[in-house]
Amino acid sequence: MKKATLTLLLMMLATISIQAQDVQQKRRDAILNDKKYFDLDEFWVYDDFEKGRQEAEKTGKPLLVVLRCLP
Repeated sequence: MKKATLTLLLMMLATISIQAQDVQQKRRDAILNDKKYFDLDEFWVYDDFEKGRQEAEKTGKPLLVVLRCLP
């Protein structure tokens, strides 16, 4: 009985680990795809804090900075 329980527990842990890796990969892909999208649109300043700061200063508008870390 204990051996079957241990086997079931190990299988569940392996499934959870695989699912977590899949979620991380999807998040990483989404972040990298966002960069491609925002690079095409001149409205956004992506990955260039100094340029964004200068634009905010020039227009008198506030600067919104979003920090996202790749998994």
